[in-house]
Amino acid sequence: MKSSAIRRRGALQDLSNLIGVLCLLLSLAEGCIVTAPSLVRLGTQETILVRNTRKAPNNVTLQATDHPAEARLLFKESFVLASGGVKLVHMRLDESKFSAEDFQTNHSKYVSLRVQCDGRRRFDERAILLLSPRSGYLFLQTDKPMYRPTETVRIRVLAVDEMLLPSNDSLLLEIKNPQGIVSEAKNLWSSSASRSSGIFSHHYALSQYAMFGEWTITVTYGQHKSHKTKLSFHVKDYVLPTFGVRIYAPKVLLPNAKDYQLAVDARYVYGKPVKGTVTIRVYVRNEANHDVQFGLKNVQTLTDGKAFWNLPVSELKNGSRWQDWVNGNRLSVRVAVVEEATAKQEAAVDSSVVFSNSFYSVGFEHTRRDYRPLTRVVVVADISKANGHPASNVDTRITAISDDGSEVTIYRERAKSNQDGKAFFELTAKKSARRINVTVSTSKRDAHDTEARASTVLSRYESPADAFVFITQDTSQTTYHKDDHFHKYIVVSPDDMDMVYYQVTNRGKILAYGIAEGNTSSHRQIAFLLTEQMSPKFRLLVFAFHKGHLVADSQDYTMDEECSAGSNITVETDLNGKEPGAQGKIIIKGEPDTAVGLLAVDKAVYLLSDAGLLTRKKLFRKLRSHDLSCGPGGGITSDEVFADAGVVLISAKHGSKVTMTETSCAARIQRRRRDLRNAESQFKDPFLQLCCHVGTLRDRLGRHCSTREEIIRRHFNNPKGDSCAYAFAQCCARGFAGPTMTDLHRARGPYDPSTQLPDNELDEPDFSGLQLRRDFMETWLFNEGTIGPDSEYIHEASAPHSVTTWSIQAVSVSSKGGICVTKPVEAMIFRKMFLQVSLPATVVRNEQVEVVATLFSYDAKVQATVSLHGLPGLCIGSKHPQLPDRKQLEVDSNNAKSVSFPVVPLRQGKFPIKIDVRSSGGSDLVQKTLVVVPEGMPFEETFSVRLDPSNEQRRKTRAVLKRGCRDILDEENRRQVISIIPWYPPDTVPHTESCSVSIIGSETSMLTEAVISNVDSLISMPMGCGEQNMMIMAPVLYAYNYLKMKNMLNETLFNTALTYLRKGYQQELSFRNDNGSFSTFQNGPGNVWLTAFVLRVFCEARNVIDISPEVIESGLWWLTTKQQANGTFEERDPILHRELLQKLL
Repeated sequence: MKSSAIRRRGALQDLSNLIGVLCLLLSLAEGCIVTAPSLVRLGTQETILVRNTRKAPNNVTLQATDHPAEARLLFKESFVLASGGVKLVHMRLDESKFSAEDFQTNHSKYVSLRVQCDGRRRFDERAILLLSPRSGYLFLQTDKPMYRPTETVRIRVLAVDEMLLPSNDSLLLEIKNPQGIVSEAKNLWSSSASRSSGIFSHHYALSQYAMFGEWTITVTYGQHKSHKTKLSFHVKDYVLPTFGVRIYAPKVLLPNAKDYQLAVDARYVYGKPVKGTVTIRVYVRNEANHDVQFGLKNVQTLTDGKAFWNLPVSELKNGSRWQDWVNGNRLSVRVAVVEEATAKQEAAVDSSVVFSNSFYSVGFEHTRRDYRPLTRVVVVADISKANGHPASNVDTRITAISDDGSEVTIYRERAKSNQDGKAFFELTAKKSARRINVTVSTSKRDAHDTEARASTVLSRYESPADAFVFITQDTSQTTYHKDDHFHKYIVVSPDDMDMVYYQVTNRGKILAYGIAEGNTSSHRQIAFLLTEQMSPKFRLLVFAFHKGHLVADSQDYTMDEECSAGSNITVETDLNGKEPGAQGKIIIKGEPDTAVGLLAVDKAVYLLSDAGLLTRKKLFRKLRSHDLSCGPGGGITSDEVFADAGVVLISAKHGSKVTMTETSCAARIQRRRRDLRNAESQFKDPFLQLCCHVGTLRDRLGRHCSTREEIIRRHFNNPKGDSCAYAFAQCCARGFAGPTMTDLHRARGPYDPSTQLPDNELDEPDFSGLQLRRDFMETWLFNEGTIGPDSEYIHEASAPHSVTTWSIQAVSVSSKGGICVTKPVEAMIFRKMFLQVSLPATVVRNEQVEVVATLFSYDAKVQATVSLHGLPGLCIGSKHPQLPDRKQLEVDSNNAKSVSFPVVPLRQGKFPIKIDVRSSGGSDLVQKTLVVVPEGMPFEETFSVRLDPSNEQRRKTRAVLKRGCRDILDEENRRQVISIIPWYPPDTVPHTESCSVSIIGSETSMLTEAVISNVDSLISMPMGCGEQNMMIMAPVLYAYNYLKMKNMLNETLFNTALTYLRKGYQQELSFRNDNGSFSTFQNGPGNVWLTAFVLRVFCEARNVIDISPEVIESGLWWLTTKQQANGTFEERDPILHRELLQKLL
């Protein structure tokens, strides 16, 4: 009885399943198949593909609303689709239905996409899509990575939308100082020309007191200002190097290696080798970046700019076990090169060498997690060196074992890695196997090496219908090109499967679609033409329905990283090899009407730092970041295939279900970002937040979280270390990844002047016929323009006077769509014989300094006379101040020598010093500016005298004599005579005295009457210390408000006042302390009176210019800490300018 009942229930179940399948097939035949991106963006057109599977026309309606409320209609389109017809719908959500507040929370936003198809049975389905307010791309570029105070930061912004067309979004640019305070804010949307071109530029002048440290440029863009792009630059004092140093070291050190080789190459910025000596130091650096030095190596002389070492590994072990060094340690090599001619020193550091038990490591980043039975599956092993760099030409082998013991056919057991470190294998598994364990190992390089191996598991594709579609895989790395004919076979099982659909996506946009050819074959074909819109990579998605169930497959393909035809540009110049000051052209070739930006920088700048450079690699990495797919392709189920492809399918197969996107790549990325913010916020201690943040960063050596946690515990070895390790482990386990950076650090040594040569009395030289070299700029070009109808943008210019190599780069934005960054083109400006003059940044009056002139000769041996020419106020080594100081010099071929000239400046100021060289081999004339400052320390004393000729204050003493002034009151004649008698300390440095008088009314009415006829005279450039700057800025603000109220503010005065107010604000921030207070001088103690005055002026100025709220809030908070119990304020550091108190009254 029980057996009979079970058979009846089984029969009923089979009948129910059959009815369900028939219903699904009938529903599918009557409905639509819709594919949409799993994430949609505001401000851009998304693509939705609608297929009519009905054998009759279908009325289709697409409707998008907010989710879950569905109260806002964002998009709606209705159309008739013919039998078997396909329509690509372009959907742009109505961004006006959203406000900025909608995106201020960390919660994800969704859109409900509803599809209605009217047939005999109405098809009405919907999918919930992720919504992102971020659309478009923005790239930042500065002319240099570092600046000195008073220099100008040149900023360029490239803005395009999702289709890579020039963006129409408004852009808010903010420049923040090292304290994180907004020093300047500017809306870049004001220029219609910039909007149409997509290229914006802005110049920011650093003040004399600009804070040293890292500054940040932030541009906010996108719908409702929801997206930010940042770029940093540094402000510091630096000296531009004349040559660079490169270290060549092994990438990996193995435990059994006997020795290792190091090499150094030192070259001038114009490519010639350096003559000099080099010193090398070797350290072992642990995980906490602490170094242990292992001796000073012998100094070597550079030969053709190079030096080599062969060092024993044994001394690095220092008696310790090798495992102690392998644990996260690296070899750090530091070299210092001293130039023979000038004794200038340049240094470099290389910390990339990794201690490891194996030279290689194996990964499977480009291997799919799934396989289809009886098909050829390609396993891609990523072979890298222990330091993470791809390893080419490495012998590898593979083994594969199925979970049920069935045979796994391996078509090639051994393979060599290609130039990108990828090794390809093919295998086939039986249908009975559910999982395949694959292991790839490397062959030993030598007797000292240990093989590297790694394993992964491939899982069989699961389908309720016991069916699949499979894209045949490439058995070698293939990079496709624009205009190639792409062709692929699709394996279908069983072969009676109905139509196989395909579509091609890039960055969420559907770019090609169709039906595979060969409807009755087990091998279908797909072919389409590759377009530039598919670069740099595209995703091929194929799917079909069998017995009412979905089967699918997908695969990623890489294309050449080429710019679009409209934006592709090339840079050419005829200046390479020419002499300083030569005339030449820089030509940018491309499509007419393409907007371009040109940048030319002295390559010596990049020897100091090349951080933040805009490169083609960064450009395409940013474009790939908007792709919705993840992984190499495939999936264990059809749902996983679609989720990893970033596509949502809406069809009758889902019945009445709602399709969600929570498993898509975009959703996982959003959750990871949200988890990262939540992870750090769970720790209140800033130190533990830092430990947590470190845990979210990718380990360059690929070590497990537990391994890195143990390193932290071992390094700290105290309770604080345990807390840090716990926070690290908690956040590391979440699996976040981020870039890590190391590398070049620079150092400078003191100058050691060479021996002087005796004077030679010659007549005063004539400069006629000599080219004066005095233009030694670091940034040569920072221009924007448009390519003309002849497909060229030509910039004619004369080369600056530096003997160096210029790095010339161009960027472009096409009005037809596309953005491009060229690879830098180098132009070496060179002459066979030239002078190099070195001056200190500043010198003190009456102190002797050495002006060093170095003569380089890359021609024949020369006998030369080097002359330094005198100036009034400058004492040099000649017999008469107006005669030059001359020295004889002999320089061998391809060599350099220096001479030094003693100089004593007798007054402060700037001296344009000229030095020339004359010889049979040629001549040169160089002008450099010597900046002289007075000796001693600045001293300033202020005092105030009340103007009261009517004696309203009932003053009793008619004559008052005090230090600095004499005040006599004649009350009968209502006359007051004030004689200023400047008093200077007895040790005052001569000729540095100055005196200034400011007259300020005690009441607003008096001030107004005094200046009513000449209010604009109050508008002047703020300058000076923290107090002086505010004494000028405040009247500018008051005058601006008065003139505006009286409608007396013309355009010139308006722009001038705004410029001065912004300048005053930026300058005052230089005197802001980290605690929010303001001081008279940089890094001085906070002053209560000054801070209060600054806050008062800034509060009023907020209505005129952008003032960071944090400045006012932190200042007010600091003031509250200075308030006493009785309500008064404590002032321990009184202000210097007492008249500032009157401004507060």
